[in-house]
Amino acid sequence: MEELREVTIGILLFDDVEELDFVGPFEVFGALRKATGRGQVVTIAEKAGPIRCFNGLRVLPDHTFADAPKLDVVLVPGGQGTRREVSNEALIRWIRNVGADCEWVTSVCTGALLLHEAGFTRGKRVTTFFGFIEDLRARGDVTVLDGPRFVRDGNLVTSAGVSAGIDMALWLVGQLHHPMWRAVCSAASSTSRRRHTPQRCRPSAVSFGDLGGSIRAGSDNPRFGAARDEISASGLPGSFRTSCCLRKVRCVGAVPGSARRAWRRKGSAASCIGCAGKS
Repeated sequence: MEELREVTIGILLFDDVEELDFVGPFEVFGALRKATGRGQVVTIAEKAGPIRCFNGLRVLPDHTFADAPKLDVVLVPGGQGTRREVSNEALIRWIRNVGADCEWVTSVCTGALLLHEAGFTRGKRVTTFFGFIEDLRARGDVTVLDGPRFVRDGNLVTSAGVSAGIDMALWLVGQLHHPMWRAVCSAASSTSRRRHTPQRCRPSAVSFGDLGGSIRAGSDNPRFGAARDEISASGLPGSFRTSCCLRKVRCVGAVPGSARRAWRRKGSAASCIGCAGKS
């Protein structure tokens, strides 16, 4: 199997950034880096010194605009700080200059506002936090979609708020690396976008070795099946042994108050967890 690429992913930080908008994707990208030993994920701010996030978390960025490495991917998170930073000429100029040389330009939540100001969303289809959709539409020259977890238009990928950024990050990992990763991550992120009903749903789990635990995917998802077949045919290096359970079980909590059970195959990283309630 082909070696994974060396990719540098940069996450922009600024005061009053929403913590989960960048920490979720950071977890996905960081777990991949730890598991493979390839590439790097860095945080970047305009100036040196701690960044105070919207809920009080303080973060020390790895780089400033002046010394940041060349990026393959730039990720712009959202938060209340975007309303202020949209008028920050230095920050908008940095996004514009760096994004022009990136393979992928991405945002989470209201980070799309900053991308719009930098010119990346002009004439494109995007999405953002549901409470900010009309505000972004009002800025003009952009088609803002209401409903998708994330939207790709060329090399621009924008996601809705918080957990949607994790879905986007999973999908992006697949695009950046081997086609097998693309198939598996696409299946995982697309299945996480399903709306589970109280009646039944059929989850299973795929574990990418140390890649942040199990990524759940539907056993009835044809793309997941195709990915599983490709894994079986091509094999994986030792640190990426992958196993899956295709037992059709219902989700934990799908039926409130029902007795719950957990099934785990001994010696396997994959597991299915379901409830014992009736369909």
